[in-house]
Amino acid sequence: MMDRKDQPPLIDIDFLESRKEITDSFLNDIIELFNEEMPKVIDNIKAQYKANKEEEVKTLGHKLKGMSLNLGAIFLSQQGKIIETNDFESIAPCIDNLDDIYEKTRQALAEQIPE
Repeated sequence: MMDRKDQPPLIDIDFLESRKEITDSFLNDIIELFNEEMPKVIDNIKAQYKANKEEEVKTLGHKLKGMSLNLGAIFLSQQGKIIETNDFESIAPCIDNLDDIYEKTRQALAEQIPE
């Protein structure tokens, strides 16, 4: 059995620090994917709502909530939760505001992208 003093460190902090740009790049990629997919989700929510497809709308609200939470987009995520959990008849104002909320969220995320 190896003595603790003979074991290598559990984590190489210098290695992790040298790879910080990978983390920044990963965040950049996630934000880019979010910006590609979220308009599609919102358009789909609006189309399914217009077609009176309650179950599909609730499922898409759940998707919107999860995608938003992955980036800390709290307000947009709350809108997804409202769509997912509230009465179908009461969510129209929320759906009507999705484009505006997404655009404001997109701008706030853009400010966080490392240069």
